[in-house]
Amino acid sequence: MQRAPAISLSKVQERAPDLVSLYKVAGDSIRGHGLEGVRAAVYLVLDRSGSMRPYYRDGTMQHLAEQVLSLSAHLDDDGIVPVVFFSTDVDGSTDLTLGGHRGRINKLHENLGHMGRTNYHWAMDEVIDHYMESGSLSPALVIFQTDGGPTSKLAERAAERAEQLAAIDPDWNCPWRLDWQRHYKVLADLVDADGHLPDIAPGVLFDGDDIGRWLTRQREPHTWAQLLPEQQERLTKLGVQPTEAPYPASAAKGAAKQRPSKAQQAFQRGLAALTQWVEREGSDRPVPRKAVETLPDGTETKLGIWYSNTKTRRDKLTPEQLNALAALGLKWAAA
Repeated sequence: MQRAPAISLSKVQERAPDLVSLYKVAGDSIRGHGLEGVRAAVYLVLDRSGSMRPYYRDGTMQHLAEQVLSLSAHLDDDGIVPVVFFSTDVDGSTDLTLGGHRGRINKLHENLGHMGRTNYHWAMDEVIDHYMESGSLSPALVIFQTDGGPTSKLAERAAERAEQLAAIDPDWNCPWRLDWQRHYKVLADLVDADGHLPDIAPGVLFDGDDIGRWLTRQREPHTWAQLLPEQQERLTKLGVQPTEAPYPASAAKGAAKQRPSKAQQAFQRGLAALTQWVEREGSDRPVPRKAVETLPDGTETKLGIWYSNTKTRRDKLTPEQLNALAALGLKWAAA
């Protein structure tokens, strides 16, 4: 399923043709993390402590700013990245814009004068205040660049700011993937509005996402088992429960409680990883051999190798395994 970036490639070519290459690289990264269609207000914070002088001089900081601006074109449609310079205090701030970005970081840096020490908290305050005053309904993505630890450590201020962010969104720092949180929030909003979770079949779309298909996947035992306990608890509160896995017809009496073999466990991990891939990329996109998926429990699965091996040994798969693969839209499994 493809979801368009906030600013199209043609607009970038028109306003900032020198950023097209960086824009495409950023797009590949976004798609690789399943974040197509996500919107965020992007901020850039740059360290101006004395040790950073050579990085401004050799153009490193200008290049970083251009990378961030190219990324923001996928996430925010205004084509603007607020930039905060800091050292001992906030040295200055500006807006970096598509077409108005060339050489801007170095020019502003030179006009800001003395480079001081490293104090994070003033820059953090500046960004958070800007974001809260903007009234943005999108989350903020802050790229915070520094080359060393802070001279001033104000733990109380950091805790206070964390509370303020939690007041805006309790899940601002959730430990699971953002695309999972996005789908879950849709369901939670439906429950808030209707008092219960309506029947949502695969094919029901919300902002381009097949929320019905996602919900069906969460109910599947192999997917449910990979969720963190808090994720399972959240779904349970919405009325979502895993379906029961059917026992093989040939299972002998008393064997239902036997633990799955290592091969079966490996298949379930691979299937869970493939489910993530299909939800993010679609079933028609080939799985590259180097593809690696991180499951909700933090384990990494070499999906590309597993997929290739599984397809090669199709004739040795059980009917249940083939059905599970076919349910993901794999034509070779259904053939």
